[in-house]
Amino acid sequence: MPRISANQAAARFGVSPDTVLRRIKSHQLVGTKDNRGKWWVVLPDDPANDDPEPPADPANMRSTAPYPRGAQTAEQTSEMTVLTEALTKMVERMERQHQSAIQLLTERIDSAECRAEQAEQRLFEVMDRMSRPWWSRWLARP
Repeated sequence: MPRISANQAAARFGVSPDTVLRRIKSHQLVGTKDNRGKWWVVLPDDPANDDPEPPADPANMRSTAPYPRGAQTAEQTSEMTVLTEALTKMVERMERQHQSAIQLLTERIDSAECRAEQAEQRLFEVMDRMSRPWWSRWLARP
């Protein structure tokens, strides 16, 4: 399979070298990088197929750049509205779960503090009994 440099491919396809690299990275073009860091575009064996872009499946296409104002279609606008509403609902649900987690942790901390106070009180009672002489403990009635 013949190969040409990214700059040659850019000139051949009428696009910038950066566009060629983006197309390689998005798998629209086949390319390899040599040991010196130079990109090479692999051309198909069929010279009749000079199409720089293979036909793209619209279902797999997605844009990372925002649409310019006024360039959005009605379908894109409605999809953005639906996605914005879904995101808002997710954020609200996450905030409710966060508040619920805080409340549960507060209750557990309060419960643990109560148990710690009870254990401390029992420890003081045992220490008080142990500080008395043996005969006092032996004669003492519970």
